[in-house]
Amino acid sequence: MLDRDSILNLQDRPVVPVPVPEWGGTVHIRVLSVAEMELLQNAKHGAADLVARTCCDAQGNRLFTDEDAKALREKSQVAITRIMTAFNKANGLGDDEIEAAEKNS
Repeated sequence: MLDRDSILNLQDRPVVPVPVPEWGGTVHIRVLSVAEMELLQNAKHGAADLVARTCCDAQGNRLFTDEDAKALREKSQVAITRIMTAFNKANGLGDDEIEAAEKNS
Protein backbone atom coordinates (compact mmCIF):
# COMPACT_ATOMS: atom_id res chain seq x y z
CA MET A 1 0.00 0.00 0.00
CA LEU A 2 1.25 3.45 -0.87
CA ASP A 3 1.84 6.03 1.79
CA ARG A 4 3.15 9.60 1.82
CA ASP A 5 6.80 8.69 2.38
CA SER A 6 6.89 5.94 -0.22
CA ILE A 7 5.41 8.29 -2.84
CA LEU A 8 7.65 11.26 -2.01
CA ASN A 9 10.80 9.09 -1.98
CA LEU A 10 9.96 7.19 -5.15
CA GLN A 11 12.11 7.85 -8.21
CA ASP A 12 9.33 8.16 -10.79
CA ARG A 13 11.12 10.17 -13.47
CA PRO A 14 12.87 7.65 -15.70
CA VAL A 15 15.61 8.40 -18.18
CA VAL A 16 14.67 7.14 -21.65
CA PRO A 17 17.17 6.32 -24.43
CA VAL A 18 16.49 7.91 -27.82
CA PRO A 19 18.44 6.72 -30.86
CA VAL A 20 19.37 9.73 -33.01
CA PRO A 21 21.02 8.34 -36.16
CA GLU A 22 21.46 11.87 -37.53
CA TRP A 23 23.87 12.51 -34.65
CA GLY A 24 25.50 9.06 -34.82
CA GLY A 25 24.31 7.67 -31.51
CA THR A 26 21.85 7.72 -28.66
CA VAL A 27 20.88 10.51 -26.29
CA HIS A 28 18.61 10.18 -23.30
CA ILE A 29 15.69 12.30 -22.21
CA ARG A 30 14.39 12.92 -18.72
CA VAL A 31 10.75 12.74 -17.80
CA LEU A 32 9.96 16.21 -16.48
CA SER A 33 8.78 17.07 -13.01
CA VAL A 34 5.50 18.92 -12.61
CA ALA A 35 7.48 22.11 -11.84
CA GLU A 36 9.55 21.79 -15.03
CA MET A 37 6.46 21.10 -17.15
CA GLU A 38 4.65 24.10 -15.68
CA LEU A 39 7.64 26.31 -16.40
CA LEU A 40 7.68 25.18 -20.04
CA GLN A 41 3.92 25.53 -20.42
CA ASN A 42 3.82 29.00 -18.90
CA ALA A 43 6.42 30.46 -21.24
CA LYS A 44 6.92 30.39 -24.98
CA HIS A 45 9.56 27.76 -25.62
CA GLY A 46 10.41 26.11 -28.89
CA ALA A 47 11.58 22.61 -29.66
CA ALA A 48 15.26 23.52 -29.24
CA ASP A 49 14.58 24.87 -25.74
CA LEU A 50 12.81 21.68 -24.78
CA VAL A 51 15.60 19.51 -26.20
CA ALA A 52 18.18 21.57 -24.30
CA ARG A 53 16.27 21.06 -21.06
CA THR A 54 15.50 17.35 -21.44
CA CYS A 55 18.48 15.73 -23.19
CA CYS A 56 20.71 14.02 -20.68
CA ASP A 57 23.20 11.23 -20.20
CA ALA A 58 22.19 7.78 -18.96
CA GLN A 59 22.39 9.01 -15.35
CA GLY A 60 20.02 11.93 -15.97
CA ASN A 61 22.64 14.71 -16.06
CA ARG A 62 21.79 17.42 -18.59
CA LEU A 63 23.82 17.47 -21.80
CA PHE A 64 22.99 21.07 -22.67
CA THR A 65 22.52 24.37 -20.90
CA ASP A 66 19.59 26.69 -21.58
CA GLU A 67 22.01 28.84 -23.57
CA ASP A 68 22.73 25.89 -25.92
CA ALA A 69 19.18 26.12 -27.30
CA LYS A 70 20.33 28.77 -29.77
CA ALA A 71 22.93 26.38 -31.24
CA LEU A 72 20.41 23.52 -31.23
CA ARG A 73 18.16 25.61 -33.49
CA GLU A 74 20.77 25.07 -36.19
CA LYS A 75 20.66 21.26 -35.89
CA SER A 76 18.68 18.82 -38.02
CA GLN A 77 14.90 19.21 -37.82
CA VAL A 78 14.65 15.44 -38.22
CA ALA A 79 16.85 14.83 -35.16
CA ILE A 80 15.04 17.43 -33.05
CA THR A 81 11.64 16.03 -34.08
CA ARG A 82 12.81 12.51 -33.19
CA ILE A 83 13.72 13.72 -29.68
CA MET A 84 10.49 15.71 -29.35
CA THR A 85 8.43 12.66 -30.31
CA ALA A 86 10.18 10.58 -27.64
CA PHE A 87 9.72 13.40 -25.13
CA ASN A 88 5.99 13.59 -25.82
CA LYS A 89 5.58 9.83 -25.41
CA ALA A 90 7.70 9.64 -22.23
CA ASN A 91 5.79 12.54 -20.67
CA GLY A 92 2.35 11.19 -21.55
CA LEU A 93 1.59 13.87 -24.10
CA GLY A 94 -0.63 12.68 -26.91
CA ASP A 95 -2.01 14.76 -29.74
CA ASP A 96 -4.89 16.07 -27.58
CA GLU A 97 -2.58 17.26 -24.79
CA ILE A 98 -0.16 18.89 -27.22
CA GLU A 99 -3.00 20.68 -29.03
CA ALA A 100 -4.43 21.93 -25.71
CA ALA A 101 -1.00 23.18 -24.57
CA GLU A 102 -0.50 25.03 -27.85
CA LYS A 103 -3.90 26.73 -27.52
CA ASN A 104 -2.99 27.89 -24.01
CA SER A 105 0.33 29.35 -25.17
